[in-house]
Amino acid sequence: MRVRLVAVVVLMVLVSIPSGLSLSLAQGYGDLGRIGNWQLVSVQPLADVLGEEWTESVSNKGFSLSPNGSLIAWWHENEVCSFGLDNRALLCLEWPGDSHSEQLVWSPDSRYLAFTEEWWLEAHEPDIWLVDFDERQIVNLTDDGATGTRFSVPLAPVDVVPVWNPASGDLYFFRYQRPPENGDYQTALYRLAIGSRPEGEGLFAPEPELVRELSTVWPMSAPVADVSPGLTGPAAMSPDGTTLAVAVQPAGASGAPAAQVNRGIYLIDLQDGTGRWLVRTLALSGVGIPNWVETDLLFDPAVRGLAWTTEGQGLVAYLEGGLVRPLLANTVYVDVASGAVSGFQDFRAVPDNDTFLEGSDGLNYPPVFDQALRPVLLPDGSALVYWHGRRVAVGVSGFSALPAPPSTPFYPARLWLTPADDAVWISETLSSAGGNENMARVLIAGYLLTFERVE
Repeated sequence: MRVRLVAVVVLMVLVSIPSGLSLSLAQGYGDLGRIGNWQLVSVQPLADVLGEEWTESVSNKGFSLSPNGSLIAWWHENEVCSFGLDNRALLCLEWPGDSHSEQLVWSPDSRYLAFTEEWWLEAHEPDIWLVDFDERQIVNLTDDGATGTRFSVPLAPVDVVPVWNPASGDLYFFRYQRPPENGDYQTALYRLAIGSRPEGEGLFAPEPELVRELSTVWPMSAPVADVSPGLTGPAAMSPDGTTLAVAVQPAGASGAPAAQVNRGIYLIDLQDGTGRWLVRTLALSGVGIPNWVETDLLFDPAVRGLAWTTEGQGLVAYLEGGLVRPLLANTVYVDVASGAVSGFQDFRAVPDNDTFLEGSDGLNYPPVFDQALRPVLLPDGSALVYWHGRRVAVGVSGFSALPAPPSTPFYPARLWLTPADDAVWISETLSSAGGNENMARVLIAGYLLTFERVE
């Protein structure tokens, strides 16, 4: 086996460790590193985790880890499956629909899953569905009686982007409604009072309650897109349940100034219904990105995912640039009070694309190695874990982490490295994390990472 050592002594000369940051580096293939108070104790491919329950099938999609870190859910054809990581219990429930979104969204108490039909890519008329493994039921919560596609039922309500409130347990979603005169979709935010379910009663379908009309705020069709989401998705609820952060990305929006005005992160106060723009996408696009990317490669990013820090003072935003290869992704931190933006990584000193792909960053790897792919916050919000991708040209894959909020200088903790040819990649894995104060698990790129808290 080839072993690639990280030159720790040289590294200490090149960069200084931020004050208070405790980390250890994975020294060679298979070694396990540490970030802050979290020691990585195991890295397992999903096939090993599921064991005999694993089936090598293109029908397996949307793998997602529950907030308590004890369950993995996924789609197998038209079945929603749940697997217990501690008791190894498997339960699959059949869904009667035709085309589902891959995104399975866990409730804060790890009891329910929410999902919709696939509207964005396959145009199926979507409702909000709820899976309750305790009751062994899948229920349509917004059944409008319409079936078909956006073309066959153009006036049917379009219910998308379910997001849970961690404080109340209620489920929020966006509804796009086209008026009878067949104009642009009108947008509104609704709430389903799942958290008020009477104790001891089975699953029920509360009536959707209008929270706020948003068409005058976002005067465009389908402004919140659940396409290739990152982190917790295009909408994220604050830990105290009072504020909904939304990544507004109108369908078909480009770099035109008129479109840019309505792209960015918008905050909705759920207590009084007011809202405000926190930051526009233009203010996020250049953070940590070299000038040659914007001028030569037409970097035109979209905010694909959001996640709140645990204390509710900041948001992590994941951006993708549709025309950029290889600088496809970027992850930034936004202070909610001030709107100030800082990057988790800083590639501004990289002079050109060749250096980005082949130059050394002082850690024996080219800068492209530390482009954060499939990022996810640890459950306590203290670190951003990311995948290196199958870097065949570099020869190495694996996982690293950065402290959150970002600190300078940029100093990644190498958690686990493996030869690129040996790396597993299950693209249908939704980056997710769960656990408790002493144990944390991360599901990312087809791997389950388990951490233990250390002093």
